[in-house]
Amino acid sequence: MQLKLCAIFLSQHTKINNFSQLLSSLAAIGLLVMAATNKVSLAFILALLVVILLGIYETILAIRVGFDVEILNQLSLKEQVSSEDLEFLDRSLVDIGLVKKLDGNPTTRDLNTRLQACLKLFKYQALMLIVQLAILLIMSLSKIVLLL
Repeated sequence: MQLKLCAIFLSQHTKINNFSQLLSSLAAIGLLVMAATNKVSLAFILALLVVILLGIYETILAIRVGFDVEILNQLSLKEQVSSEDLEFLDRSLVDIGLVKKLDGNPTTRDLNTRLQACLKLFKYQALMLIVQLAILLIMSLSKIVLLL
């Protein structure tokens, strides 16, 4: 049940990703508008570029979280996940190059440690969205203050 609950929670990563993509698109439009109107502010350009780069990184995290969701869904189909299942999973991940061997033995993580790692990635993804939003809000507020 723990696997399924974690997978259900992590599947919400698409909502974060959609909002992040919206913010990245707004930042790209902002860059185009600034270029078209010849209103070039280095601080605003850099801030918009950071928002776009954070959006790209967030998307990479979203892909990884989505991958973890699928793995957890597959594991949750089993009645009992054994240490052999986890070893086979790790060997497969190492074989396709998604995980590096840790000290020559990638099978040192138990299920709870793995779930915590999945949740950590999800939190990083959410953090990227929060930072994107904070940058855009600060830019907007500073523009309003300059107009006053």
